Amino acid sequence: MIVPVVGGPSGSGLAKPEQLQKLAAKLGISDVVRFHPPVGQDRLADWFRAASVLVMPSYSESFGLVAIEAQAAGTRSSRRRSAVCPWPYGTT
Repeated sequence: MIVPVVGGPSGSGLAKPEQLQKLAAKLGISDVVRFHPPVGQDRLADWFRAASVLVMPSYSESFGLVAIEAQAAGTRSSRRRSAVCPWPYGTT
């Protein structure tokens, strides 16, 4: 299993999420997690289609657009409930 992480921490503009890399090392999962810099909107659908599932544990993505985009590409998605958007998404 490979777990790609595309982009940086939400809203940070960082191309490499150093804190997440350190966490992966601490948890002993660095061998399966691959960090990739942010990609343009024109390439996101390719990443979504290549995935088996999108997991979105965001605390700041209030409308869940990333999960909806993944579902539009045919990828199942799961996300964290938030105060702004408390209902779960279905799967495709």
